Amino acid sequence: MKIRQIQINDAEAYLRLRKQLDKETHFMFYKPGEKIDSIEEQEKKIQSIIGSGCSMIFVAESEDKLIGFAALFGNHLKYIRHRAFVVIGVLKDYQNQGIAKNLLKIVDEWAREHRMERLEITVMARNRRALGLYHSMGYHIEGMRRGALMIDNEHVDEFYMGKLLKR
Repeated sequence: MKIRQIQINDAEAYLRLRKQLDKETHFMFYKPGEKIDSIEEQEKKIQSIIGSGCSMIFVAESEDKLIGFAALFGNHLKYIRHRAFVVIGVLKDYQNQGIAKNLLKIVDEWAREHRMERLEITVMARNRRALGLYHSMGYHIEGMRRGALMIDNEHVDEFYMGKLLKR
């Protein structure tokens, strides 16, 4: 298994990974079919992220197949350029192998190198495995959005978590 920065030519495989994650879990916030990007649109998004200087996507690869990703999205606005929002996903067949933890470590390194001081992530309150992982990586619950999501006609609470990289 190898973790690396995404490349523009990963667009098709990355889109396939994201769509597979949407099928496997409710925890990714997209239902199957909601992602309708074409490969060309995905290439443009990846190019924009790579060129931004404040955002990046990392992919986990096994046997030339993308099996997971972690993305951080920053901003150039003065008051918030020290922080980034993190999104992560690993295919079900590859979970519990330390891949998510390694992806988050790479995100931390990249964020520090780019002078970021704060990372943020959201997680469904019922996603205990992710809560445990994020807590072990230094994230703390900073708030709850009650009924923030509607999944299968049920209101689901969402935790907002943050991590300070340096003070």
